[in-house]
Amino acid sequence: MNKAFPVILVAAAGLLYFMNQGKKFATGLTAKIKGVKFNNKASLAAGYLKIYLDGMISLNNPSQLQGKIESVKVYAIYKDKIIGELSSYVSTNITPGGVSDLPVQFAVNTLALVPSIADIIKVIGKGISQSLIIKGSINTNIGEVVINETITFTI
Repeated sequence: MNKAFPVILVAAAGLLYFMNQGKKFATGLTAKIKGVKFNNKASLAAGYLKIYLDGMISLNNPSQLQGKIESVKVYAIYKDKIIGELSSYVSTNITPGGVSDLPVQFAVNTLALVPSIADIIKVIGKGISQSLIIKGSINTNIGEVVINETITFTI
């Protein structure tokens, strides 16, 4: 028997395990938006021309591989029109076999939601709910995860 055979067998088993975990990461990674809240301070600083929403994108990684976020392209949609986008996020490593939370902030064009800035100022603090569709993708060093959710926030 060739002495290299056990080494080749271990290397092949390692490669098979890594490929399986890579497939599990690429097909099993999911994203869920949670905890979206109206950020009055940031919105006021923008003169309410934009409404800022803070929240989290929760990434569930069933694989044993650690991933790294390379880019995030996520948009806010209202009445089939893009009215905002992800304005900031914190680069995060994706924990193997667990959940990683990615803090995010969305900037939404106020005039796409209400007729005037005065209208938004009137409803601040009144508990008015608004829904938006959030669509886009998060690209990682191993694959991409697509986001397509409806969120509701209170002004």
